[in-house]
Amino acid sequence: MNGLIAPRTIALPAGDGPMATTLRAHLEHWTGKTVVALGPGVDLAIVAEHPDPVAMVAAWAQAGAGVVVVFGSALTADAPAFAAALRGTRTRLLGPGTFGIALPWLNLNVTPMARAPRPGALAVLGQSGSLLGAIMDWGAAEGLGFSLVACVGVRADLDWPDLLDRCGDDHHTRAILIAFEAVGDVGALLSAVRAVALRKPVVVLHVAQDPSDPAAHALRDAALDAALARVGALGVRSLADLVYHAEVLAGSPPATGPRLRIIANAGGPAMLAAQQAWAGGARPDVVDLGRIADPAIWSQALASAHADPAVDGVLVVLAPLGQAVEDTRAVAAAVVAARAGKPLLAAFLGGPAVAAARVVLRRGGIPEFPWPEGAVRAFVGLWRHGERLAALYQTPTSSTPLTAGSLAAALDEGLITDDPLALVAPLLGLVPGTGTGTAMAIRLEVVAIAGLGPVLRLGPGGPGGASLGIDATGIPPLNQALATDLVARAAVAALLDGPARLALAALVTRTAELALAVPRLATLILDPVWLTPTGGQVGAVRLSGHAPSIPADRLPSPAIRPYPIMHESTVRLKDGRPAQVRPLRPDDEPAVLAFHQALGAESVRLRWFHPLSLAERTTHQALVRVCHVDWRRELVLGLFDGGSIAAIGRLNRGRDPGEAELALVVADRWQRHGVGAALMAALVAAARPEGLTRLTLAFLPENQGMASLARRHGFALRRLPDDDAISGELSLPP
Repeated sequence: MNGLIAPRTIALPAGDGPMATTLRAHLEHWTGKTVVALGPGVDLAIVAEHPDPVAMVAAWAQAGAGVVVVFGSALTADAPAFAAALRGTRTRLLGPGTFGIALPWLNLNVTPMARAPRPGALAVLGQSGSLLGAIMDWGAAEGLGFSLVACVGVRADLDWPDLLDRCGDDHHTRAILIAFEAVGDVGALLSAVRAVALRKPVVVLHVAQDPSDPAAHALRDAALDAALARVGALGVRSLADLVYHAEVLAGSPPATGPRLRIIANAGGPAMLAAQQAWAGGARPDVVDLGRIADPAIWSQALASAHADPAVDGVLVVLAPLGQAVEDTRAVAAAVVAARAGKPLLAAFLGGPAVAAARVVLRRGGIPEFPWPEGAVRAFVGLWRHGERLAALYQTPTSSTPLTAGSLAAALDEGLITDDPLALVAPLLGLVPGTGTGTAMAIRLEVVAIAGLGPVLRLGPGGPGGASLGIDATGIPPLNQALATDLVARAAVAALLDGPARLALAALVTRTAELALAVPRLATLILDPVWLTPTGGQVGAVRLSGHAPSIPADRLPSPAIRPYPIMHESTVRLKDGRPAQVRPLRPDDEPAVLAFHQALGAESVRLRWFHPLSLAERTTHQALVRVCHVDWRRELVLGLFDGGSIAAIGRLNRGRDPGEAELALVVADRWQRHGVGAALMAALVAAARPEGLTRLTLAFLPENQGMASLARRHGFALRRLPDDDAISGELSLPP
């Protein structure tokens, strides 16, 4: 991948076709080394308009090229042949059918676009060359800078997760835009987005393809949008919103609430902005400065807004009402000078009268829009993005796990009960009823979708309710905050009082748990459901299951991997006492905090190789990385003595999906009691069912306890002459 992101030697495309000629012309301006002949030592090889591109890819792979970029039209059916050409080598492939890649910070433009993008903070990943070209051209006209622009093509090798991971590590990139048509491995995409979204905003435009089955396509699209939101991505519906939202997210401080101060010199545009804000759920207030307000008045209004604790963001709306160009430019300068710790956006309406002012705003880092509605949508997106991220990683209270053994057993045996209501209702805390005296009937569904797993759908219920459509869609697992957000997005919630909405959120959470606990569940429909402050009633339940003949590993698996209960175990310590080993959960955050508070300075240094303060180790974001685990990418186990944690260990997957790094730390008072040995044994045992074939570790030479544990479990240890740490490797049988 370094050959793609930071190449030093590039092989130019051969031939005199228009694409090859254009790419060679672009590379004349690159300061690195270029070659024309097939051979070793090439980081990035370009294949364009070649009569046999598969053979050319195979030749470059055998020559040891880092990455091959294949231009030209291609179909998904072509991907296996290109993938086969890479087999047995370490070469990676972008394409075929790619639009190319641009790295503005390296002055590298390997795309057909004549004008290279300027350096900036936005990374753009796409599948459509025409769409990426339009974004690049628009960015050039607007003065917008990019850190990377890349087209995946038909994804024979490099895919969305590969590029997302690189954008997450790139210090130039502050926000990421993705425009895709086809996903591929949904779980891998969600995992990559989740890994990045907590650090950098990810804005996604899902371009729907022509459906052969519109209803099924709409369901899958809604589920995919819900899944992306579930991992922290911000979904948008237009190309303009894709760029505007990303620009605001990349350059603005977070919006801590929905209160938007609109400062304007014209009532009509200000009211349009306020109307858009109310429609988006924000709470606007308007300050009208009058038609001809001088820059000093604008500065005073901006200073007042920034100082007001009841204001979460500021939008400046200026209409050219006879002012000279110099006056609008002076107002823009006042806006730039007023930047502070709150989101600040601007909408300068018009054309030539405000063109110079808009340049001042852009150069000053102020997100600016031609119309107020776009600015408001961007603020609402900024606020809701922060709100949703906070909900994703809230620390929940402990709850009793749902047990659905009877339902799971019935579906495993293909026995669809004659009375599903009696079987399902108690599992969800519902009672059979008719809803007498209640106002609103609700429909709650679970539908299993290939590639996405179980999907929850919420809408109006009762006679005719299904014809009104589904209001909101969600992806399990769900905590109470996420379930509450799902309920809030459903129109039926407006017809429920506060206690009933809370009861509905609790039911949604429980239903999500049931969907994950019963993998063979295909559909579950609760309709009608009535909720009251004292409980819930259900009038009818329908369910279906996947056939018992379908192997468990072929069932639709959840897009977001649920808690891996198979790694729970009981171990014996040196003194014979039992201890529990299990994966950490979000509700373990207080116990993890207490664990860190009890760690001594030397234990911290030996684990992290340098001193690390308690404050650095126990921020909410740091604890999130330990307790809110992406089980596709890592496994975090705790060894518990009652309710307290004696040790924490983890397996972190690397770029190679069969490899993981092992690390652990034992609380001071539990050292030399067999705790580390028990936890390392549990980690090594968990590696095999996780599909890992190789474990690595690293530790400081003075950490003799870790050295002893590693040798005891079969790690081959070595220390390189120029390395401060000892590294270890353990090969696992398949």
